[in-house]
Amino acid sequence: MPLFLKVEISRYCLVDCLSCKIQKTKDFYPFDKFKMLIDDFKDTVFMVQLYEIGEPLHHDQVIDCIRYSHASHYATVISSSLSIQKPDKFWNDLVASGLDRLIVAIDGITKLVYQQYRRKGDLELVMSNLKKVLSHRKHIDSKLIVEWQMIDFPWNRCEQEPARRLAYELGCDDFSLIPDADIQRKKYEQTGIIREQNCIWSYVLLLVNAFGDVIPCFKPGCHPGVLGNLNESSFNNIWNGEDIRAIRDPHQISCRLGCCSCRE
Repeated sequence: MPLFLKVEISRYCLVDCLSCKIQKTKDFYPFDKFKMLIDDFKDTVFMVQLYEIGEPLHHDQVIDCIRYSHASHYATVISSSLSIQKPDKFWNDLVASGLDRLIVAIDGITKLVYQQYRRKGDLELVMSNLKKVLSHRKHIDSKLIVEWQMIDFPWNRCEQEPARRLAYELGCDDFSLIPDADIQRKKYEQTGIIREQNCIWSYVLLLVNAFGDVIPCFKPGCHPGVLGNLNESSFNNIWNGEDIRAIRDPHQISCRLGCCSCRE
């Protein structure tokens, strides 16, 4: 049984990130089906991430999703650009919902640098929303952990340390500088080295996208395909089916584009 649940509750996004080539559509994971997932796995799964490709805060019932997960004793995590217009009450409700960790993706502290990657993001709006979250958290004494996450790009290196200082000055709990995944994967492919062992994700992660498709890996460079759809097939048939058994087979790694050169 899976230990981690990752549900893309929203495929919709307006930020237009530089490396994201996947079409964004107004598709959202239905709340009633989300509750069924939470109910089905509450005895084995201890954490649910409510994001994948789209912006989760576009989901009309994102607060309800978090509250239901929290009530079922799941740790809850969301990653957001925060480049979204919401009333003040929404930010207060988000902080009070039981959300455990909010990852905020901010790749620059000036508009010129920030928009090189988040091309249609609004940095001023992002910072305003971040301050609202931190203010509400302080006001209600919430235990929400706020993480400022920044991707390492050549064009933002002059702003990385100032961003780190600003994050802690504002009251963020963590600042994470992560490598550009595209560059890392190209390096792996160029080495020609074939992976000899499977990673653990196909055994412990259940990833469901906004359409109900079960995906074996959350790394877009791996081209993992679709194992099945929960609207058309049972969890047991997907989790123990032929397709996922082939992915778990270490003898077939060399045949899987993405997996064979992955070092993550």
